[in-house]
Amino acid sequence: MMKRINLLLITAGWGILMVLSCCGRNPETQSYEKLFDLGSLIDSQVIYLSVNHYGIRKISSLGFQEEVTENYPDSSGWEKELSIIKTADLSKPGLRPYYMVKTYEKALFLVDEYFVTDSGSLPTIYQKIVRDKDSGQLARIEAQQRVNNPIYHSNRHIEIVFNQGDAYKLIIDSILVKGYQKIISQDTVFYTTIAKVIP
Repeated sequence: MMKRINLLLITAGWGILMVLSCCGRNPETQSYEKLFDLGSLIDSQVIYLSVNHYGIRKISSLGFQEEVTENYPDSSGWEKELSIIKTADLSKPGLRPYYMVKTYEKALFLVDEYFVTDSGSLPTIYQKIVRDKDSGQLARIEAQQRVNNPIYHSNRHIEIVFNQGDAYKLIIDSILVKGYQKIISQDTVFYTTIAKVIP
């Protein structure tokens, strides 16, 4: 009987300790949980854009060459079109300790900014999530990426603007990707792609 009571007390003690440890998480851990799941958002956009037969019109420039294209991708095509955005996803658990979050209001928007705190080999060094202050609806995402290695150096800016589609569904309105790449012993190549999602 005494052993059973002791066992119950120990079990209850562990339970209380677990609850207290969960409630007492430090602010740093809580800020990690705020990291935005960009990968899941893009996966849902791929499904919506392909099922509803949206198209994409792009103006791409590489150096002095410019190309204009327009097509209506299937799901695999949309995955390819949006794959560059997923490279800026910070929601992977292993990346969480490397970013700090700053949240503030600006005019009509709520802004979350993510800054890299470790100078290692992380490609995404900055991300900004902008939401409408009144509705909370996602308005824009920006990301800055940088790669430095013995073979090449590159810098890339990504900006995605969102709009409200049919039945108040949030959809990508436009995508801007611009930057440069410098390979050893070669000239720096600048590129820009402006893409517009079309019905």
